[in-house]
Amino acid sequence: MFFVLRLFSFNAQKNDNLFLFNPSDIKTSLLMENNILWPPMEINIAKEDSKMLNFLFQKKLNEYSFIDSALNRHKLPSKFGFLPLILSAYQDHYTSNLSGRGIWSLSYITALKMNLNVNSYMDQRLDEKASTLAAIRHIKELSKIYKSDNWTLLSYITSPNYVSNIMKEANSNKWEEAIKFIDKKYLFNVELINWLDNIEYSPNFTHPKPSNMSEFIFEENIFF
Repeated sequence: MFFVLRLFSFNAQKNDNLFLFNPSDIKTSLLMENNILWPPMEINIAKEDSKMLNFLFQKKLNEYSFIDSALNRHKLPSKFGFLPLILSAYQDHYTSNLSGRGIWSLSYITALKMNLNVNSYMDQRLDEKASTLAAIRHIKELSKIYKSDNWTLLSYITSPNYVSNIMKEANSNKWEEAIKFIDKKYLFNVELINWLDNIEYSPNFTHPKPSNMSEFIFEENIFF
């Protein structure tokens, strides 16, 4: 399955805040020029990075649709399904610089709290299905605490302690008031997830949901 979503007049510089994994670790398949997703200016992604984004989006659609199905069963917003895309690029044996592992980059402590087996014999963080259910349990807990998708995303990406420190520094739990205190890399990836979640796709077309971004101009040719 392929999708096309292109934006004219896009000329962003390479963004060092893009993704929370090392893009050089990922071998992307060759992508046709007309299959490249170009995000809007606000997302600030260079053309070469759009190829990586396009590759991972297709991977999500073709190989990881079970994540969206699980989120839907648990009545969680679809945007949380993009966490593996920005955290691990769907590398099942991924290890982050903070020792998170698997496609959901779950920490050792979180994995144990979510009832995964992590010992010298097995590490269920590397099991895509088991870790997805554990991640969903974790997301549900965070959602109950913050009652905000943005804060939940940020807490999952970082930690509850990080979010607590940001709220204290901002003297507010309102996202709009706290944005300036959030590390740009984390903020960028939360915004990227929100934008990706606004892309609707079907067997016949791909387009963004209604948005106040007037810059969206898309080609009609959509390939699947």
